Amino acid sequence: YIMGTNSSQPIVASDVLKEIQQRASKEVINKLKSDWGNRKEIGYDEFCELMEQNSSDELKCLFTLYDINHNGKISWKEYVCTVVLIMNGTLKEKIELLFNAFDENRDGFITKKEFVSGVSKFAKFDEHSEFIEQTFQECDKNKDETISKAEFIDYLNNNPDRLSKACGILAVGLIT
Repeated sequence: YIMGTNSSQPIVASDVLKEIQQRASKEVINKLKSDWGNRKEIGYDEFCELMEQNSSDELKCLFTLYDINHNGKISWKEYVCTVVLIMNGTLKEKIELLFNAFDENRDGFITKKEFVSGVSKFAKFDEHSEFIEQTFQECDKNKDETISKAEFIDYLNNNPDRLSKACGILAVGLIT
């Protein structure tokens, strides 16, 4: 599975890595390798060190974005895949990266609980916000209480400002 297809399969970092030579310069790849060192994977505290910032809500959100498989750690593949997609990914790939950050259980759908959790974390809205409820209802076109990837993409295409607001910090560099 390569990001950008119509499949509802989750993002697979190794697939993006196969294309890394075409997506990033040798200098960028070498810089990423240098920053990463010889680690196999990193947890949240090491991620904060790598980003050269102290722990913050924004870093927690970014950690979620980089942790593609949602296992609480970031592998080299996830790290380089996310950086390359932010820098040189297609709009569709960037949207899939965002979708993945919301889809906590990786089933290809965003439940209302996942949406509320994501918007609360990423955009700092109160969980009981009318904005969250209204955005979810508008995004869930078929009213099945989940947001499919197609619904997410359609809503983003038709309401970029509203969904960008819901994605908060994750939208920076991805949607804008």
